[in-house]
Amino acid sequence: MPASAPLIALIGADGSGKSTLLGDVLAHVRKHGPAEAGYLGLGSGPLGQRIKAWPLIGVPLERFLSERARRARDPEGQIPGIFTALVLYRYSLKRHKRWAHIQALRQQGVAGVSERDSPN
Repeated sequence: MPASAPLIALIGADGSGKSTLLGDVLAHVRKHGPAEAGYLGLGSGPLGQRIKAWPLIGVPLERFLSERARRARDPEGQIPGIFTALVLYRYSLKRHKRWAHIQALRQQGVAGVSERDSPN
């Protein structure tokens, strides 16, 4: 089986420059062969920011949803209700699809450069 192309994952705190660095790293890697940017995070952060921007209900709704997500991740907490579980499952499916896509590209010889934040 041929070796996969590399995957470079950029991690760091919010605002630390991951998005800026991703563009620079991607440009450098592309000088040596094909490369694509990938996103391996959940995608819930940008969604929360969009919800917060909704007039009147945005801030309280985002706060409510964030608290539910926090409780669902607590290993000592209650098992989430069906709605919360379905939402989390959907996020898992999306994340798995993005992972499978970047792995398929790597098998084709395309290097991956990823960060946690959404490139959109």
